[in-house]
Amino acid sequence: MKLPVYKVASTIAPADHIRELGQRLFPRQDHQIVERGTKLELRCPLGQIEVDTGKGGVWAADTTRLWRFDPASGKKPRLLGTPEARKLSLDILKTHHITPELSGPFRLKTPRATGAVTAFSAKKGAPRQVIHEDNTVITDVEVDVSDYGLKQKALSVVGGGGRFTTVHGDGGSLLAAGGVWRPSIGKPVLHDVIPQKKADEQFKARMGNTPVSEFTSELAYYAAPAFAEQDMLYPVYVYSAVADFKGNRVPLRKVMIPATDVGPAAQAAAMAPPRSSKSEPHVRPLPADFMPVPGKALPPGIALNKRTMLSRKLQFTDYFVPGPANTPLIVNPNLTQVQIKELANLLGYYSAGTSWIGLSGGLSGSQNNAKGFVDELSAIGWNIRFNWGDAAAWESDWRRNDDSWVDAVDFVFYTGHANSDGWVLATPDDTFLHFTETAGARDLWGANNLEWAVIAACGPLQDEVVESGGDVLERWRDAFDGMHILMGYAQVTYDTEEEGKRLAQYAKSGSSIIQSWFRTGQEIQGSGIWVGAYYIGNASGSTGNDHLWGVGSVGPDITSPTWRACSWVPC
Repeated sequence: MKLPVYKVASTIAPADHIRELGQRLFPRQDHQIVERGTKLELRCPLGQIEVDTGKGGVWAADTTRLWRFDPASGKKPRLLGTPEARKLSLDILKTHHITPELSGPFRLKTPRATGAVTAFSAKKGAPRQVIHEDNTVITDVEVDVSDYGLKQKALSVVGGGGRFTTVHGDGGSLLAAGGVWRPSIGKPVLHDVIPQKKADEQFKARMGNTPVSEFTSELAYYAAPAFAEQDMLYPVYVYSAVADFKGNRVPLRKVMIPATDVGPAAQAAAMAPPRSSKSEPHVRPLPADFMPVPGKALPPGIALNKRTMLSRKLQFTDYFVPGPANTPLIVNPNLTQVQIKELANLLGYYSAGTSWIGLSGGLSGSQNNAKGFVDELSAIGWNIRFNWGDAAAWESDWRRNDDSWVDAVDFVFYTGHANSDGWVLATPDDTFLHFTETAGARDLWGANNLEWAVIAACGPLQDEVVESGGDVLERWRDAFDGMHILMGYAQVTYDTEEEGKRLAQYAKSGSSIIQSWFRTGQEIQGSGIWVGAYYIGNASGSTGNDHLWGVGSVGPDITSPTWRACSWVPC
């Protein structure tokens, strides 16, 4: 059997129409257009439009409104009905040339009319509220293969490309639009399809000693996400599997294997090196001669340990002067020498860490996924306290020794395998961090330092609201001992190298942590997946609009939340 491989163009995007899209998204707003290489950006105080003529991608968003959820306010948007939302979405995509004219075997599927949703609990024991936050309409491309002897008449497109999205808020107002499609050029070339049995052998070899109990595969075409380059559209086998980790039935991240001789072959790589029981976290000390300067701002990347300040009963206003929101802290110009030294002892670098399951779990993308996260934060001065993979990604770092590891950093990123109940780690301990293990004494995530945790895997934010079962607000409530946000997915996801890098890049650019995570998930993950974020609040504020330290506002450390919420957006 043969299937066509298509050479595709890398220079199609509506650059000529960026102003018209800007006028629709940001009416009556002044804006400027900036060129950076192949990327054209329209910027205004409400958000931005990015058009990459080299890679074909479009992203447009009003970041003052997109995914800015406030469930405690009681406000609910006036949303469009399904037919209206579909019609408006297709009109916007066509009018502003975000979707190209498709021809030959390529066609648009019927748009999926869905939308962001929030599960909200005003207090423990109260009935949950379900809030429909927006109209999200997603239109996917499919490839007609009816002439090639397959049972299927068409194959889906996976990988993040071949998808177009619009988001509409109150009254149908446009909040965001984007997508990517690289049209084929020239005649396609037929290539022999690798037999199913041979592909299965490749999959089993990739899984190694992973305790796989069952697996299936399906054919699809791979189209790269908007931020990546691609010159060939080619078929792949998409493998789904389940493994049994010591009694825990865990879906594995989906992996793609080229279905012909076109496409990247699996790269030979070594598992992460073993770890000594005497391993210490990496601590980057401040320069020995560093002292805060009265009347001056703290340098970029320098963090104040507010928890230690409070434990010593020191007043923030004694050491810093009031200033505008989202600006560097200004040291009080009237500090004494004793106070300057005392303040210096409260300062350090912001820190991050990663734990990941890679080749030990059959995932070739995890190592670079984690590396992208820490590299992006290291580039702006953050200390990378740990980066442990495979057998070195100990469960104990997340539990009994969390004060030295996971709860000693501001931001932690995990990638590997998960389900609704927890995620896979390595010995010592039982190799699966179960939600029941977060209960007990309130001395876990956030009691020391941790603000934000990402679980880039097949969970753990499953919930009946997004058709994957359970009550995430109750299941993971004990994980919050001061932690601000727990991020993850509600369905089985794809192995990738890009989540960590994209999340950090978008957060560095000024988007909130949740906005950055939702955009990352939508750009990379497949259709039918929900990307989510669990956050909390009380009378002192909410953590739902947190930004990276030094980039924007950060909510309070909340150890006794009065309300809880989890929001999801569709991919």
